[in-house]
Amino acid sequence: MRRPLGLALVVSLGIVGAVLAAGPVDGRWRLVEQRYGEGAGNLGELDREIRLIVGGAPDGSGIGLLAGEAYPWPSWVADAGPARLEILERRLDRALGSLSVRYLVDAVAGDPLVLEVEERYVLDAAGNALEGEVRVRFRYDGEDRGGFTVHRRFEREP
Repeated sequence: MRRPLGLALVVSLGIVGAVLAAGPVDGRWRLVEQRYGEGAGNLGELDREIRLIVGGAPDGSGIGLLAGEAYPWPSWVADAGPARLEILERRLDRALGSLSVRYLVDAVAGDPLVLEVEERYVLDAAGNALEGEVRVRFRYDGEDRGGFTVHRRFEREP
């Protein structure tokens, strides 16, 4: 089984536009913490910053920012660039302060490896952070080959 090269970065959320009135999740956010499972090491201090912008489209479509470059949300970006993906479900709930998306990623073109990804984020009680997780399952020819979970925390930027 071939695996994606290096640690692929899931370019997270972004929603751009002014279709709806601003809600509590609307704003600009910066990834400050990212941990595997229950791990203690913070992977959020990456050489490429991840940011998200929330503020518009009701279905959660829009952009995510990786090192200043814009990508549609969601995107799976590896060393070779963005991988092809299929969005299964994407939701923005301003009343609950939550964002979520489920999608499939063709990790390596022409390979039967498919990543099943689910991202979920919820606004904290103070309204200053989006906290959540990215769950990734590896499917090879339809067979489950395990996975991992990354916990994330984004802080609101001024």
